[in-house]
Amino acid sequence: MKDYHLIIEKKEDIVKFRVIEPDKWAHYKVPGISLCVLGLSYGVFRYNNTQDLMDSLWIVLPLVMIAILLCRQGREDSMMIIKNIGVQLHSQTHWKFVKSDKNLFVPLTNIIDLVIHEGFYGYGNVIFYMCILTKNTNDNEMIKIVFSQLLPRKEMLVDIWRESRQVMFSGNRHWRRIPGQGLRPVV
Repeated sequence: MKDYHLIIEKKEDIVKFRVIEPDKWAHYKVPGISLCVLGLSYGVFRYNNTQDLMDSLWIVLPLVMIAILLCRQGREDSMMIIKNIGVQLHSQTHWKFVKSDKNLFVPLTNIIDLVIHEGFYGYGNVIFYMCILTKNTNDNEMIKIVFSQLLPRKEMLVDIWRESRQVMFSGNRHWRRIPGQGLRPVV
């Protein structure tokens, strides 16, 4: 079950939607670090007395565990809409030291619409995802998936969709494909 949290931050011309997956390891951090510090102090005491190579593992393993516990974070996807300028998409992974965070800016002039699609995977499983439909640009990706890492539930996507369309298009921008003419704005 997805228990993501939606945080909406509004300023004058900026609205930021953050979908956060709570860190399941968060309640293990304090006891885990405490046990690692105890193991580390025991290892230093034993190593000082015997200077055996196996006793040095009592020093190395707690340090590795502390590093793992401190570098773990919850995943997050965000969409920041800047009125009359564009949309900034950001994805953050589980680990602080992995530099696979994704940032993408889509100018408002390239945006056709913001839609919620449904996709199928596996045997009959349906997921809903929000995407930005863009005009054909140099990167040849006309569909930008908004919350690509977490894929929140449909109800959350509908709330985000309503609020973001209001900010992006003031609620009155629609496009229609006209045969022979391509996409044209409908006023």
